[in-house]
Amino acid sequence: MFKTILTQAEVQEIFNSGTVLNQRLHSKYNLGDELNGAGAFTSRGSEEVGDVNFAGNGWWGVESPDAEISDGKVNFNTSRTNYGVYRNTLLTSGKQYEVVFTIDSYTSGAVHLNIGSTPVNSYNSVGTYTAFVTGGGSNVFAIQSDNGGAVLSISNVSVKEVLSEWTLDTGWTFDGTKVKKSTTAGTSDYFKTTLSNVVAGRTYVVTYDLDITSATTTTIGISATGLFGQVSTDDRFHTTDGTKTLTAIYSSTHESGSKELRFVGASAAEFNVSNITVREYGMSAYWRNNGADQWDDLSVNSNNGTVNGSPATINLQEVPFFKKDTFGFPMNRVRQQGINLDGIGYVETTDGATLDFGTDSFAIDYWVKPHSLTNDDRMIAKGITENQEWMISVGNQDTAGRIRAFFTDSNGISLDTGSQVGGAIVINTWSMITVVNDRTNNKLVIYKDGVSAFEKTSGFSSGSAFTGNFGLNADLRIGLNEVDPSSATTMFDGIIDDVKIYKGLLTPANVLKNYKVTKGKHNNDSPLALWSDDYANILISGSGGSGSTSSGSGGLGSGSSGGGGY
Repeated sequence: MFKTILTQAEVQEIFNSGTVLNQRLHSKYNLGDELNGAGAFTSRGSEEVGDVNFAGNGWWGVESPDAEISDGKVNFNTSRTNYGVYRNTLLTSGKQYEVVFTIDSYTSGAVHLNIGSTPVNSYNSVGTYTAFVTGGGSNVFAIQSDNGGAVLSISNVSVKEVLSEWTLDTGWTFDGTKVKKSTTAGTSDYFKTTLSNVVAGRTYVVTYDLDITSATTTTIGISATGLFGQVSTDDRFHTTDGTKTLTAIYSSTHESGSKELRFVGASAAEFNVSNITVREYGMSAYWRNNGADQWDDLSVNSNNGTVNGSPATINLQEVPFFKKDTFGFPMNRVRQQGINLDGIGYVETTDGATLDFGTDSFAIDYWVKPHSLTNDDRMIAKGITENQEWMISVGNQDTAGRIRAFFTDSNGISLDTGSQVGGAIVINTWSMITVVNDRTNNKLVIYKDGVSAFEKTSGFSSGSAFTGNFGLNADLRIGLNEVDPSSATTMFDGIIDDVKIYKGLLTPANVLKNYKVTKGKHNNDSPLALWSDDYANILISGSGGSGSTSSGSGGLGSGSSGGGGY
């Protein structure tokens, strides 16, 4: 509820925020591309049955007189068990299949599916049924009478293979969009898949939904001999329902390449697993104002920042009216919408391995609202751009609100965008700025408000690309570069919020999504700009993907080239 009239645009802001809400993609994880895309188990192969509608073309074997095909149905009228219709070579041993059929009329008895020589399930009423079976034995598929006395008719029999990159040992079966473990699966029977291109030393996140029928002390977990074997038992195993998330570094003692991920359960446990995602962790750091002297890193990397100097205000204020935010998360405080630097303060984060990118692409994304514009004032910087470092500053035509990005690698090769994108930042106005160092396509890209506004593809100090690393042990600073803070010569005057750093290439779609899900909290006119949640922010679903950033001015203009590095 708002104590004001919401405009149509403001209502749309709330809608945009809500429609992208997905707790599995919470900003804490901001993940890369799927390592395995078959975790929803929704894909099916082509139809295996050559006579779905019982046209009587000879495709089915019929055990008459107990069963007969007539008028698009198979009619059962038998007092004998295991008689009906069959196909000798329909199924392949070990593969999983979805079977769908309809009982149109029913008088008495029952029928069952017969897979090889094994009866599966029993059906004794009118309705459409779905079953999941595993091919085995002689590969025979049959629908047969169950215990005699079957008087009923069946139509529309469909059999399709369940397409999945997962394999199921004894006791594991597909069940719709879930995988089901029965008590026949022991601790050496796995539900497993092979993940391609796993890289030693990188962090991966497995997320899955668990639905327990019967629990034990250690119901379900990642196999200790699988990908995440170094993670503690308490983190790997669960005995309660819900969405589970496991985050771990793939041990650098193992070789990179294709690795097996295994699920295993206690022998006496029964449960379902669904919606499995496996992704590389994509975010290096994420800072938002929290009203404290420390800016906590909301990623899992703990790159916490310390507030220095005398920022005008960082404290949060109590709000008596609102209990939840537009995302539905608990909220009892408004934020100042960032740290108000006023040219006399900054945030400093000690360098760490997750802020060093080697030869990988990386990106910096943040919201900014300047109070004034002065040449070379640093918004975000790591080092002084002399070796393996970078900075983003106000351009040298300060009144035009231009942006400058300057990057230098370990071989001394630099690329300076110069002062570009007129109107990128405007006094007392929020803008989202994203700078991507695209090592794949050898360019720097500047985005404003989710749109590519400028690309720098030439002008390297040597050659036509960076050849070295970005990884010097310099601290990262928000509002200042690595110089004597007492000089205050390049301290930024304004508010900065939602600072995100990614190891990996942000695509145009990634950047635009970040903009859409955070712009409601940085709206210059809306009452939504006055308050924000403390907990939730659903940002991009991937970083570290492949592809190139798009070109184009975005209608924002361009500017003159800048001077030398600093």
